[in-house]
Amino acid sequence: MRIVAGEAFCARYLFRREKAWYTEGDNSEFVEETNMEDNKSTNVKKTVKSGITFGSALAMVISYTTWKSVGWAIFHGLLSWVYVIYFLLRY
Repeated sequence: MRIVAGEAFCARYLFRREKAWYTEGDNSEFVEETNMEDNKSTNVKKTVKSGITFGSALAMVISYTTWKSVGWAIFHGLLSWVYVIYFLLRY
């Protein structure tokens, strides 16, 4: 079995447990955060993004099942949580 230079780099530098490691370039998926404040900020951003996506999907499903119109579903999907809350209060 032959070890390529890239594999040796991965084994030697990227998978050390004692230190945080970083890669060259903008490979944010390979950056291990050590600062707790940065971790909290990243988690909040991911939560907000997935929450907005879920709100849009929920609004579109509610709209389509109620009105049977793709156009209204797209419009209500853009409104996201506003339409979901409106629907809960109205109906």
